[in-house]
Amino acid sequence: MFARNTSTFGKFSKLTLTNEATGEYVSVIPERGATVHELYLLEDGKLRQILDRYDTDLELEANHGHKNSLLMPYPNRIKYGLYTFQNKEYRLPITKPEEGNAIHGFISESPFEQIGSNLQENSGSITLIYSYLGKNQGYPFIFTVQIIYTLSEVGFSMEIKTTNNGIGPMPIGVGWHPYILFEDLENVQLQLPPVERLLVEKLIPTGDTEPFKDFNEFKTIAKTEFDDCFKITSISDEAVVRLHSLKKASVLELWQHTGDKKYNYVQMYTPPGRKSIAVEPMTCPANSFNSRESLIVLEPAESFRVTNSIRFEKK
Repeated sequence: MFARNTSTFGKFSKLTLTNEATGEYVSVIPERGATVHELYLLEDGKLRQILDRYDTDLELEANHGHKNSLLMPYPNRIKYGLYTFQNKEYRLPITKPEEGNAIHGFISESPFEQIGSNLQENSGSITLIYSYLGKNQGYPFIFTVQIIYTLSEVGFSMEIKTTNNGIGPMPIGVGWHPYILFEDLENVQLQLPPVERLLVEKLIPTGDTEPFKDFNEFKTIAKTEFDDCFKITSISDEAVVRLHSLKKASVLELWQHTGDKKYNYVQMYTPPGRKSIAVEPMTCPANSFNSRESLIVLEPAESFRVTNSIRFEKK
C-alpha cells in the first residue's frame, strides 16, 4: 500500500509519498515551487538515494544550482533577460548577473497548494497547483500549472499541465532540473538517445547543431564536462537517458515523452564536485523566447502536458 504524510523541513512543509512495502519514497516542498526534495528507490534490495538534495531549509531557499527544481516559464537562459513577443519588448530580472542573463524562470520560488492525492495498492500520487497572476512585469501572462507526482512499483514519474488563463497568446517553456547523485562521475557510464548538440556562444545557442555520437553506447563519463543542450532526433515518441555506476549492477533510466509540445530536448550538466549529474528534460532550448526554436505559444484556455520518469531498468 502507498501512504502520504505531511511533516516539516525547517520552515517549510514537506509532503511525502511512501511505498510501505518497500520503503521507497519521494518528498516534495510545496512552498518552494513544489520542488522534489528527496527520491529513494529500491536497488538490489537496498534503498538508494537518487537525487542530490539541499541539506537545510536555508540552502533550499537560496536555491543555488536550482537542484531538482521546476524550470518555467522558461528553462535555461534568456539572453540579457530581453525578448520580444507580438511586437512588444519585455525585460526579465537578471538572475545570472555574472553573465547578464535571466535563467530558469521563477516558478521554483512560488507556493504550490496540494489539491488531491490518490493512494492505491500499487501506486500513490499527489497533485499540486499554482496560479500565476502575471505580476512579474517581464512576464505579464496569466497561467496555472498543475503537477502530479506519482510513485509506483516501477519508479517515480511527474506530469506537468500548463493552462493559459489570460486573454491573449502566451509564450511558454518547461523543464525540470534533477541532480542525479553518485559517489563520483569517474566510474559512471552514460548512454544518450539519438541527439544533436546545439552549438553555443557564451552558452546561448547560435542556431546551428552538430552530430553527437560520443555516448550513443554506454561510455564512462570520467572527466567529461557537460553544460550542453541536446536536441532529441529519435523518431519515436519517447527518449531515455541511461546512467550506470560501474560499482552497481543496475541501470537508471531517465525517460521523457517527446513529440508535439513535449520534452524534445535534454540538457546535460556536471555540477562542481562531480558527485552528481543534471539530466534536464526541456520543451525548448535556451533563449527560445528570442530564437523561437520549439517555443510553445498557448492560446487562451489552451493547455499542454509533459511527462517524465525515473526508474531502474528491468532486468
